[in-house]
Amino acid sequence: MPLVAGIAAVSIAVAITPTATSPSTTSHPSTSSAASATSAASAASALSALSVLSAVQGDYTVRRGDSTYTIARRAGTTVQAVVAANGLQGGGRRIHPGQRLVIPAAGTDAQAGRRQAPATTAPTRTAPPSKAPTSKAPVARATARTSPPAAAGTQKAQVRALIEQVADEHGVDRRLALAVGLQESGWRQDVTSHVGARGTMQVMPANARWASSLAGRRLDLGDARDNVTAGVVILKQLQATAGSEDAAIGAYYQGLPSVKKRGMYRETHRYVASVKAHRSRM
Repeated sequence: MPLVAGIAAVSIAVAITPTATSPSTTSHPSTSSAASATSAASAASALSALSVLSAVQGDYTVRRGDSTYTIARRAGTTVQAVVAANGLQGGGRRIHPGQRLVIPAAGTDAQAGRRQAPATTAPTRTAPPSKAPTSKAPVARATARTSPPAAAGTQKAQVRALIEQVADEHGVDRRLALAVGLQESGWRQDVTSHVGARGTMQVMPANARWASSLAGRRLDLGDARDNVTAGVVILKQLQATAGSEDAAIGAYYQGLPSVKKRGMYRETHRYVASVKAHRSRM
């Protein structure tokens, strides 16, 4: 579900105070050993502190259209690390413009350098019943395979072409389908959210049977074409039943029964705005 933003570096300084020694013509061996041990312990403690502090790369102010996926990717870290470093609820999808995030250093573990972030509030989302798209948690690259830049670029180009083809086959605006796919996964099939939403269109397994009935055949969410087909036919059905384009896009994220009963949440409005912004650039 996914903008270039500047990330301010945080300067980290660890001061190690040298151990003062008193001039003496005679030193007792045990005193000398104790001083050495104290000095070594101080150095080890300082190095440990430096290791923990250096896990934090800097702070970042969220901008419109940002997602934890795009922020983590541009910072060279992982969604899980950003979520853990900031204590984000719901896996990190509920971020908003103006919110300040701690960005872990590239390559650090999800738990490294974790510190308390400003508390944020967001409404609790209730999963809708079957026969309508189930609400999805944020895209988190829990099982993403790493690929060389060139290979990743080729994969995205192939996924984009696949989305265009499937959208045309089902009479769905290809630009809208591309925008949803970009927002959901960055046009990657090899991603699975921490709640199990799978592939390019981040389809929940609970919706696979419903999507299969819409497509007229059994769909395998692990297959790229089937995954895109599932997302496209769900999007088409929502356009036919939600009442408006915005409601259809919002229902893809929040679930149609929830949208109809409660209206769109604030984060759903941000999701809709981001998808429409992506579409305008297609």
